[in-house]
Amino acid sequence: MTNQPSNQPSNQPSIPTTRPLSQVGNTMAEPPGLFRGRGKHPLTGKAKQRILPEQVTVNIGHLAKAPVCPQPGHAWGRVQHDDSVTWLASWHESILGSNK
Repeated sequence: MTNQPSNQPSNQPSIPTTRPLSQVGNTMAEPPGLFRGRGKHPLTGKAKQRILPEQVTVNIGHLAKAPVCPQPGHAWGRVQHDDSVTWLASWHESILGSNK
């Protein structure tokens, strides 16, 4: 066995980074439906709107290609390359008005 690099693909990713790689937790946006809240929330029963790809901001690395939007006829709202944050996607939530 030699220590020379080979052209064979391996199972280990070769990503130049100083931070350890971590798994992605939640990959789905909330589906439309009635807002339930917790306890006696004043907005309980309001309808949550469907999140469209045009409302989503995707955050990827500088060298990565922008992912293709899976819905035909739609495109991502914004694609940014900010390595100072840890989120991969963000959108504006319709009930509480916050970013998720």
